[in-house]
Amino acid sequence: MLSLEQGQQEIQNLMDTVMLYQHRKPLFERLGRTVLTDARLNFRRQHAPDGTPWAPLKIRTGQILSDTGRLRNSLSYKTGNDEVAVGTNVKYAAVQNFGATIRPKKAKMLAFPGKNGKTIFAKKVVIPARPFLGIEQRQINLVQQTIEQWVKDVANRNV
Repeated sequence: MLSLEQGQQEIQNLMDTVMLYQHRKPLFERLGRTVLTDARLNFRRQHAPDGTPWAPLKIRTGQILSDTGRLRNSLSYKTGNDEVAVGTNVKYAAVQNFGATIRPKKAKMLAFPGKNGKTIFAKKVVIPARPFLGIEQRQINLVQQTIEQWVKDVANRNV
């Protein structure tokens, strides 16, 4: 598995070349679309950026992380002349991406709806990590291909 630091370094090496160009915002638009599309594919394929399948559902059936589609549909990107950021503004996104253990703050037990309308009580709930955003080798390859194509297009004045 590629560490985030290694992935960032590989991308930084590519970006050092890109910084030689003056008008880079179109590149970052392409990169945003590329990474966003890849993250949405993770939802469709129900796996992490490295291809690891997400932990299965325990209480309901259907698509993992896609009960309402809110999280998947909230993914977006912002660009500047020197950057692109891909993410979401959904508050529970980090819990789903990294996992969490939830414990009651004031009561002795958590209570939430379960199957057949029954209420489930628990001292804690462990939500497994189901990464949908991240930088692994596949994303680095996509970023590299996008940058290389952009450089070719700039050289051929197709941008």
